[in-house]
Amino acid sequence: MMPYTAPLGIWGSYIALFICVLVAITKNFDAFIPSLNIKANYIAFITGYIGIPVYLALIFGHKFVTKSKGVRPHECDFYTGKDIIDREEEEFLANQAAEKAAHPDRGRSFYRKWVSWLF
Repeated sequence: MMPYTAPLGIWGSYIALFICVLVAITKNFDAFIPSLNIKANYIAFITGYIGIPVYLALIFGHKFVTKSKGVRPHECDFYTGKDIIDREEEEFLANQAAEKAAHPDRGRSFYRKWVSWLF
């Protein structure tokens, strides 16, 4: 079992994908409205939609060059290196507690000097 599951499940993902595609397609709808200046419509179309093929080309180009494949959820490793992260977090929290104990007024001095007199 994975540690996080989406609240709406796979249907929420499908709905979010549909909305993202809808926004990507309709974000520059004025490029399709006929006007007197054909060159402006052409430029608006190119600048509005150039990101989609560039993004797809970069993704598929990376997959082609590196020969990488997707990782299935049941093959994911969530625990390798977790002990290092846990140690760093404990060290950070200990440093933060020591700093707060050494200087209990440090975070509030700005408020007391400059902000509190306003109210």
